[in-house]
Amino acid sequence: MPGRSNAELSTEELNARKALVAERTSFGVLLTDARGLTQWINPAFERLSGYSLQDLIGRKPGQVLQNERTDPAVLDELRAAIREGRSFRGDLINRSKAGVDYIVAIELDPLHDEAGALVGFAAIQTDVTGHRQAERDLAEASARARFEAQRLNLALAGGDLGFWDWNPTTSALTVNDAWRRVLGFEAHDLKGDSSDWTDLLHPDDTAQAFAALASHFDGSAEIYEARFRMRHKDGHYVPLMARGKVVEWGDSGEPTRMLGIQIDRTAEAKRHDELDRLRVEAELASRAKSEFLANMSHEIRTPLTAILGYSELLQEAPCSADAWERRSEMVDAIHGAGQHLLTLINDILDLSKIESGRMRTERLEVDLPALLREVLDLTRPQTVDKEVTLELSLDSPIPTTIFADPTRLRQILVNLLGNAAKFTEVGSVKLCVEVVDGERLQVAVADTGSGMSEAQAEGLFQPFVQADGTVTRRYGGTGLGLTISRRLARLLGGNVTLVRSELGRGSRFMLEAPLELAPGARFVTEIGASPPAHAPRTTAPGTLTGRVLLAEDGPMNQRLIRAVLTRAGFEVDVVDHGADALALLAATTHEGRRYDLLLTDMQMPVMDGYTLAKTLREQGCALPIIALTANAMAEDETRCLAAGCDDFTTKPIDRPALLSKLAKWIERGRPSSAAQGPEDPRRRSA
Repeated sequence: MPGRSNAELSTEELNARKALVAERTSFGVLLTDARGLTQWINPAFERLSGYSLQDLIGRKPGQVLQNERTDPAVLDELRAAIREGRSFRGDLINRSKAGVDYIVAIELDPLHDEAGALVGFAAIQTDVTGHRQAERDLAEASARARFEAQRLNLALAGGDLGFWDWNPTTSALTVNDAWRRVLGFEAHDLKGDSSDWTDLLHPDDTAQAFAALASHFDGSAEIYEARFRMRHKDGHYVPLMARGKVVEWGDSGEPTRMLGIQIDRTAEAKRHDELDRLRVEAELASRAKSEFLANMSHEIRTPLTAILGYSELLQEAPCSADAWERRSEMVDAIHGAGQHLLTLINDILDLSKIESGRMRTERLEVDLPALLREVLDLTRPQTVDKEVTLELSLDSPIPTTIFADPTRLRQILVNLLGNAAKFTEVGSVKLCVEVVDGERLQVAVADTGSGMSEAQAEGLFQPFVQADGTVTRRYGGTGLGLTISRRLARLLGGNVTLVRSELGRGSRFMLEAPLELAPGARFVTEIGASPPAHAPRTTAPGTLTGRVLLAEDGPMNQRLIRAVLTRAGFEVDVVDHGADALALLAATTHEGRRYDLLLTDMQMPVMDGYTLAKTLREQGCALPIIALTANAMAEDETRCLAAGCDDFTTKPIDRPALLSKLAKWIERGRPSSAAQGPEDPRRRSA
């Protein structure tokens, strides 16, 4: 279904995996800035060099580690690579903190930001001291035409390196135990000739291996070196690297003896494969993030265009009767755009709370038929202007009351039904409810809409990737609805799955949740009709009285909230921050005038709302305090109450809910004379 989310991993999970690879790898890893100054090393680098991060941070590694025996030409090439921001491969001789010399093969690569600017380098170091010593031994053997093969064999076997002794003219081939062990063979498994090598070579690597041999034989390459794969006894292929040299030539100039080593590259190949995989995942995550941000920008700017545009028209519109009718339409459009923005923000906050583990669920008694009627009523407006019917099917009797989290259950069903209605232009959207085995509640949402391809459906429930992420996509939204629905369902002990989807033929989603009957629950075969439309459950009282002190630093919010409160009947004074509120409360107390309630923003300059509430409570002030904040997380409410506030409400303000809270707390404080200062403390009502 176009417009739905799909991502392999979140940014936090991806970074955690990269860090785990870097921490656990046996290869030394060092990160520098663009000037080559050390920023970070992994544990393997510390073990190799003996130096800690504190020893190296902010310094060029060569200033600490470099041994004077390193080839000056190699050092010049390394410095040039850093200066020019390019890759480097080579061997360096380092000296550890304990004074021990060792040789490392270094792979240095530049790091760039998304704009392509150089931000630093990543260096991967492999301790090749033993390997290079073996190669030097081999070179010495090459210089001595009659080198004792068995002695070299024993020396290399001690370093766990495969050794081979080959006569290219007769094809005789001798290998040591380490050579055989890497490939899983015993001595009796091999023939002792060239076929022990050629028959095991991977077909794709044969041409390259023989080309390297030819280059060495004709003098183009001083040393034979090739990377290839050979078949293990159990059938899989092992990545290897071979180095060797002809040490004896026949009278006619033909090679008659060649000595060499063979190194198992399995660990190196795995490291490169893992780095390649991480790079691909990082590119996918970056592309997904870019698409998500682009779509979010579109989703936010679209309602903002309506809000700003209609606001300008309202400023310019004449005061004729016709203009007043158009004003009403403009105000409706502004309000609708604002509600859309609020939905976007709530989606992002919900996903953030779920991913951080801060989402909490409730266990309340729920009227299941009433909840089903409610979600159908909430979805119906999306279908009235289309040739779409909204249907309900009870595929089994359902209980009248269950224990569940009504808010989250409603949110899941509204998301599923809303998605189905959005992607269906003709046909039907059907809600199918069934109790299975008396233990599970299954609610399916089926539509006859646009459907999805297999590729679109594959990662449908992943965040930040939409089935259609292009700028020409037809349907809007954050693409987080299905992600949130599945994760909420799992928090409730169930799941949301895609049962089927086909392009042009619609989709069917399934919510499955554990069923817990409430006491006295009956089973019914119909949910009944929706009650007549009525006013919102939270309504503001008709006429209100009382003196309210508003602490709010935003001029626009000051004017808006003052207008809402004074229109309701309150007398309102406004201050810009907590310090002014303290001063005014103290002054009015001395003058014998008192406020009935303090409504305070929690984030203000000079003195914030938390400090204001805490200070008043420490002074013994029992004035009711209602926190007003744009932070809508559960922990934000807890923090406000812990600071001394009596209640909590969020921005943007819900006018009826705000007025009801003010009326409740003012009325609660009136039976006893509310104290505003330390001279008349009283106990606050809970």
